[in-house]
Amino acid sequence: MITALVLQSTVFATLNLGGAKPELVYLAQFITTPSPLLPIVLVGSATILGELFWGLISFLLGQLTVGAGELVRTALLSGLYNAVLTPILFPVIRRVAESSRARRVFRW
Repeated sequence: MITALVLQSTVFATLNLGGAKPELVYLAQFITTPSPLLPIVLVGSATILGELFWGLISFLLGQLTVGAGELVRTALLSGLYNAVLTPILFPVIRRVAESSRARRVFRW
C-alpha cells in the first residue's frame, strides 16, 4: 500500500488521461488468483466506485466543484486507466510489498 502511494504521488502525479489520473492505491496487493483478469476487474471497479464515493461525499459536504456528468466521466476514465495499468504495475507492487514485509517470527 505504501509503495502504491509513493508511486502515485511521485511518478504518476503528472500523468493525465482526459482529466483522469491513475489511483494506484486501489491496487489490491493481496489478491491471489490464477485468473489474470480478476485483478484487472477488481481494480477497475474499485477505482470507479471509489471515485464516485468521493464525489458523493464531496456533494454532501458542498465541496463538489464539477457536475455529475464530469464526475462519472472522470470515474470511468480513472477506472479504465487503472485497469490498463494493473497488468503492468500489479506484479511490481506485489513484489516490493512482499520483500518489505517483515519475516515471520517464531515464538517458543
